[in-house]
Amino acid sequence: MEDNKLKRKKTELVIIAVLLVIVVAAIVVLLVTGKKDTDKKEEPVSKTFDDYVNDAKEYESGGDKKNAYNSYLEAYKLNKSSEEVLDYLIDNTEDVTLKLNYVYEYLDLTAESSKGSDRRRELFDYLFDSGVKEGDDNEALYEMAEYADKEFEGYLKTKTESGEVKECSTAPVLSEDGKVYFGSYPQNKIADGYVTDYIKNAKYDENDTAVVFGKKITRVNNNGETAYFTYGKIAWMLLIDKDNEYLLMTDKVLDGNCYMNELVDSSWDVSELRTWLNTSYLSKAFSDEELNLIKKTHIGKPENYFYSTSNGNESEDYLVILSCSNLVYSEYGLRDEDVEKRQAKATDYAIARGVFADENNGAKWWTSSNGSMNTSYVFVNSNGIISAGGELATNKSIGVRPVMTVSK
Repeated sequence: MEDNKLKRKKTELVIIAVLLVIVVAAIVVLLVTGKKDTDKKEEPVSKTFDDYVNDAKEYESGGDKKNAYNSYLEAYKLNKSSEEVLDYLIDNTEDVTLKLNYVYEYLDLTAESSKGSDRRRELFDYLFDSGVKEGDDNEALYEMAEYADKEFEGYLKTKTESGEVKECSTAPVLSEDGKVYFGSYPQNKIADGYVTDYIKNAKYDENDTAVVFGKKITRVNNNGETAYFTYGKIAWMLLIDKDNEYLLMTDKVLDGNCYMNELVDSSWDVSELRTWLNTSYLSKAFSDEELNLIKKTHIGKPENYFYSTSNGNESEDYLVILSCSNLVYSEYGLRDEDVEKRQAKATDYAIARGVFADENNGAKWWTSSNGSMNTSYVFVNSNGIISAGGELATNKSIGVRPVMTVSK
């Protein structure tokens, strides 16, 4: 009897085990099959440029502006050379930075196909009235109007006659603040959020300079990161005001360089700094018309009255720098009692180029006198104090303040 019961239990257990195996197998099959179906459903559908444009038009006709904009934006990502898409994005983008980028790209794209069109003039007006005008000076506005005038004759005249911009002259201008404005140089950094694709992709020359709709821009690469800077009018400190000419020194430290690339005995008259100032710096700062107004400035032997170093010979150039004696026995109002007048701040561009600046942007600047050795040069520190012992000629962190004579 007990044996029969035991047999029945074993049989029941076997049946249960078989049923469990069948159930588990069925579940596994369902899971696998279901996963395959799910995978098929989740496969992304790849849309084309035309698909997004058609979607955008459907949303637009249905009054769904948000999805219409997003669809046009997706289309733009696939093709940035569509006049239709750019046209829509310009009219429907609120962010000023993005809108400027679309305007630049549209104007570049339609430079030949739609030259002289009402739409292009409208966008030039937008650049003038909103984008370019914001935070810029008269020179930038003038350059913008001058650029547009190449396509729309009379554009510049209209802007100047309306008083929106003043006529620009190549002659040096003595301002009410006592400074003279003449020439232009890279100075202010363009904030990262305002560096548009058009600025990044502009045609830069061998000097890393480009013209973006009339405005000159330059770029500097530091440790793999690129920064962009706008050109601005150069402000000059008035040293001497003669009958028909000015003797000027830059109000700020606009740039910097070492005196010599190698540590050897040298002096101003044979230095690489002198050569750089009168070639690269000179051509970057002035137009051909402005160069015609600059006269050569003669400087005597740039002596250092604290040390008996060589100091070289007399010389004359279009751009020079002051000597130690020019400061100690200054007829320019730069003596020790006028130490504050010697202080100069570095521009964003100068700092990007390697000029060291303190927490107030104060910078050191070279003189033309040798220091305590013939491999060093006197400089003025950020507090306006003369460092007579000088710094080694290979130092690249010291700025330069060029001096020049210019016709009025």
